Amino acid sequence: MRCDFPQYAWSIPTLDRRLRHFNINYIDENVSVDELRDAVARQLHGPGKLLGYRAMHKKVWQEHGLNVPRDLVHAVMYELDPEGLESRAVGPRRKKIKGWFSSKGPNWVHSVDGHDKLMVYQNSTYPLAVYGCLDTCSRKLLWLRIWTSNSDPDLIGHEL
Repeated sequence: MRCDFPQYAWSIPTLDRRLRHFNINYIDENVSVDELRDAVARQLHGPGKLLGYRAMHKKVWQEHGLNVPRDLVHAVMYELDPEGLESRAVGPRRKKIKGWFSSKGPNWVHSVDGHDKLMVYQNSTYPLAVYGCLDTCSRKLLWLRIWTSNSDPDLIGHEL
């Protein structure tokens, strides 16, 4: 806070303590659940249908001006769209659902990826960067290249 506002001498803990002393809260307890439910429903039927509860909490706060607790946003989202909320959940207990991919055929889409695990710290251990390209339809390896640098864009991906 001092680097952003050098004219203020208070630290963040001091500011937090003084706000609590005067009962100035970040969360507005006077917001009704119906008002929150309407805001979340509008977001779920629009561009916010893929948001998780944390992003939805931020969106409701920014666009609708509702400073409500995040767990209340989660409860309202669970009430309105439990399947969608479960499908967007993250964590160790969630089973990873593999997505589907379609392509028009062989040599239509290629997947290129690089690995610099051998380079380790400051490219000193084994200065080798491995790059490969797969055909996504047939899953065949099209090419595999090795370079001595992974930080020079003129070297990576050029023809030998």
